[in-house]
Amino acid sequence: MLQINIREYRESDWPAVCEIHDHARPIEVSGFMPGDVVLPMEQVAAVDGFFDSQTLVACVDHAEGRISGFATIHSSEVTWFYVHPSFHRQGVGRTLMGHVLPLLGADAFVLCAATNPVALAFYQSFGFIIAARFPGEVQGYRSECIRLTMPTSCHRHRPPTPSLAALRLAGFTEDSPGKASLGDDGVYYWR
Repeated sequence: MLQINIREYRESDWPAVCEIHDHARPIEVSGFMPGDVVLPMEQVAAVDGFFDSQTLVACVDHAEGRISGFATIHSSEVTWFYVHPSFHRQGVGRTLMGHVLPLLGADAFVLCAATNPVALAFYQSFGFIIAARFPGEVQGYRSECIRLTMPTSCHRHRPPTPSLAALRLAGFTEDSPGKASLGDDGVYYWR
């Protein structure tokens, strides 16, 4: 069994974080876009707020060991969460989430691609529930986005607000933009 240590991100971790993202991200989005067009971490980090958030890294064997995963949070949101594929299903993600959850608090939430059942099951195993399903978009590719929240989260009862690009890709127009409606199951749907 791996010994996994969690610590705060350091600037010197940047190459390892890039490697993890660049290997794991294509798996995450494989249900709706080709992996070979996924932009590398170096191109998306600043735009997607990586440097404006708190990041924790998972190290294998000791605190200075190989970085095997990272999680980035901003306020109560998990904004980035990746484990290098060579460490999948070895407890890295679970250990990392165990450190992240207390930092998020009762209002914790995360956005996830509907085509990523492994990630959905992972978050649900920590008590997250599906609160909203709505059009999403990544690099011009259409996706369905799911917001998972903790049951106590104020974000659970917040209607989704898809981007205009996501709405267009999903077939909505200015004349018929759709809207969020609460389903009988307590989940917001975009219709």
